[in-house]
Formats: sequence, C-alpha cells, structure tokens
Amino acid sequence: MAYLSPDYTNTFLAPSSSTAAANNLSVASLKNANSGTVEIPSFGSADNAVASVSASIPSTSSAAAIPTNWVPNSGNPSVGYPLSGTSQIIISQCYKAGSASPTPGAAIQDFITTHYGDVTLVNGNGFDVPSAYLSAITANFFSDTSGHHLNIGNTAVCGVGLVTGR
Repeated sequence: MAYLSPDYTNTFLAPSSSTAAANNLSVASLKNANSGTVEIPSFGSADNAVASVSASIPSTSSAAAIPTNWVPNSGNPSVGYPLSGTSQIIISQCYKAGSASPTPGAAIQDFITTHYGDVTLVNGNGFDVPSAYLSAITANFFSDTSGHHLNIGNTAVCGVGLVTGR
C-alpha cells in the first residue's frame, strides 16, 4: 500500500472544511486499532501518534550519530491518527564559507528555526514536531548542549583538513 499524503481536514487553508471535520468525514477519519478511537486526521492527532514513540530519541553519542535513530517508527501508534509518519529534512553538518554566504551553517540554522518557528503555519498544514524532538534537535544539531558533537559547523569536526563531519 502506498500512502502519499496526510489526508487531513485542512481547516487553516480551507476554513469551510471545519464543518466537515466536525462531522467526521468518513473518507478521512480512521479508527486507531490500538485505542479503538476514531481519529480525525489533524496535526494534533498525528502529533499524538508520533509523540507516543518519542522515547526513541537517541540519548547516547553513538546512538545519536546514526541518522536512522532520529526517525521514530510510528507505523502502529498506540494513540492518534493511525496513518501518521515523519518527514525528514536532510542537511549537512559542515559547510564551506564563500563570498555569497560567509556563514552558511548559521544560514541553515536560521532556515530550520524559521521553518518550525511559525507554529500556526506548520500546524495549519497538518504537520507538527513534538516538543521533545524539537528540544533534542536544538540540543544536538544547533547548540551541542547534548555533548554529542553533531552540531552544524562544529569546529572540532568541520575545520580545515578535517573530514569527520557529515
């Protein structure tokens, strides 16, 4: 089975669909087999499904260094919309500064911060990132407060002649 889009009721871009959402559109609503609850496809319901597996956030340096460990398996969630999943933005850790962009790592961080910063826009399009994941992303890839050395532009791995960064 292929699933190509989050078939949720978009009340942000199509406000008139809010009535349809309240009426539990049969084409969009699905019963979660684990909880037995009929779920309307919304960012909140998808967030509940992904959040139910957020204990899978890597906690050690060796686990955090494996990219697939950052992708939770929410294929059979205990709660929430049963057809929920994740999308990834794949970025590099090291960037070479140039005349067009003297601080490319900072520009990437600004992009990601802006991308997730407008919660109304993100949620209105049917998406969300559980707060535990946002905190872990910041601690690992922006500030390195995790101590895993995965942060963008980390000089210990991205300096001249060093090739260990991603």
